[in-house]
Amino acid sequence: MPKSNIDLLLGRVAGSTSWWLRRLPDDNAPDATGSGFDVMCARDTTPSPLREEELAELLDDEEIEQRLDEIGDWEREGDEIQKVFEFDDFSSAVRFVNDVAKMADRYDHHPDIDIRYNKVKLTMSTHSEGGLTSIDFDLAADIEQSIEE
Repeated sequence: MPKSNIDLLLGRVAGSTSWWLRRLPDDNAPDATGSGFDVMCARDTTPSPLREEELAELLDDEEIEQRLDEIGDWEREGDEIQKVFEFDDFSSAVRFVNDVAKMADRYDHHPDIDIRYNKVKLTMSTHSEGGLTSIDFDLAADIEQSIEE
């Protein structure tokens, strides 16, 4: 077996979840389980709740301003919306990012994520369409709702 950092797909388990393990660079390297693998993470592959036609249409400035008012503290920066979330510590920030990743996979729409210790900056744009679409705001609203719970 190669001694390199290889991602191994173990296959679909538990319905719509795919499990991945990352082999440590050295088979003898210490890890939490003693198995030679250090990370096991789940990727939710539930189909996107959005219809294809919702993705294609860019929003105009008036629609963007209206949607920004609906989601709160997000700011528009050109063809993107962004927000910085602050947490008590690094672990809390990473837990939040993992929750965002699950939501993003459900939407099949992935924000740019920047983690700086306890601060997480999310930036959304529909790159394939060259600007902001409903999916950017729908995902932002779901993220907002998740932190309120």
